[in-house]
Amino acid sequence: MQRFRNDRWFIKRYQLADLYCQQDQIEQRCILMRSCSNSIESIPQIDFIFENSNELVIRQHYIEKDNSATFSSYQRLAKDLDLMHKAGLVHGDLHPRNLIISHGRCYIIDFEPCYIQQRYNIRARMSSKFTWSELDRKENKLTSLTDKVGFYKVVSLFHGSDEPALTLDFEKQLKDLNCQNILEIIGNYNSFNPKMD
Repeated sequence: MQRFRNDRWFIKRYQLADLYCQQDQIEQRCILMRSCSNSIESIPQIDFIFENSNELVIRQHYIEKDNSATFSSYQRLAKDLDLMHKAGLVHGDLHPRNLIISHGRCYIIDFEPCYIQQRYNIRARMSSKFTWSELDRKENKLTSLTDKVGFYKVVSLFHGSDEPALTLDFEKQLKDLNCQNILEIIGNYNSFNPKMD
């Protein structure tokens, strides 16, 4: 993968041979990414092209960060994550480095096929240990639960907590919630106290 940046765009180039999925699957995901970036405010504008029949080029609008997050920044992010999941898009690697805070808004970046890359010729999800749901890991799949776990951890850290270690029982509870519900839980520990390892 090669990365480039100018004043307006952050550009990444992938060799198709280095990606696990077939070109039509990658194209479907990229079309969904582009569609969501046009309708969901927390996703910077994304576009893609296939070049020379062997390369995927993804271009994402460049946003300068200023780390001006407030709790309302995360409220907007929760709403947008719920819209994204409703549209069928899962990020798969939601952690602090994949969020840019700018002018009081959280932007989700690195939407390229972050979980379909190959490593050492075996299928390997690129999600960091920080965010990948244990339930998803055990079933070797990626669902919105992985994004919910990442969102829970990111917002918990924003609140000044140590990095939370979630139990499988708590993950099962998160599975049935949306991100806006999860944010309410974090904001009100008196009514819901997750069991931590």
